[in-house]
Amino acid sequence: MGLLDDSQAVEFSSHPAYACRFREHLRLLKRLGWWSEIYRTKAEQMGLIAHLAALPESRYKLAPETDLRQEFITAFLTIRLHIRRVVDKVCLGVPSGISGFRQYRLHIKEYLSHGVVPSSLSIKERMHHPDPVAVLNAAFCYYLEGLPRFIVPRTTTERRSELNRRVDMWAAKAVDDYKLLRAVRES
Repeated sequence: MGLLDDSQAVEFSSHPAYACRFREHLRLLKRLGWWSEIYRTKAEQMGLIAHLAALPESRYKLAPETDLRQEFITAFLTIRLHIRRVVDKVCLGVPSGISGFRQYRLHIKEYLSHGVVPSSLSIKERMHHPDPVAVLNAAFCYYLEGLPRFIVPRTTTERRSELNRRVDMWAAKAVDDYKLLRAVRES
């Protein structure tokens, strides 16, 4: 990754430092059961998230270009606890979608690797229709760990963009198909 060093990652400017944001994301991912699933991906981003989240809060500082005072960080860290409680309360009872992801992830990635829209999966001679949470998250994991295998060192930026666009398009099509299937079932 190499684009962000630790000294920049702990700087607050007009919004919380990257390290602080990744710490909050990681906390939530762990609580919802997602981290154990996505950490296993062979993507370097997982190591970066874990590293930045582990940077101690005592290192947080204001960016040089900001006119905020150091007390801003202390105040933010204090209200962050209240924000967590509100988020937890709002999300109470909302399924995380992890079970569908666990069930269909490898199948979705296999379909994507062959350029097939993963809206109807044939598994053990039965048709399955993964929900949007499973499709979008599996597609993103494929984007992070599977797509780089197809990109050789001399691949142009335009070709990489085209491959990214296709994965996005196939995942969006699968989500649209899921919505149609649900509408038909409910009518």
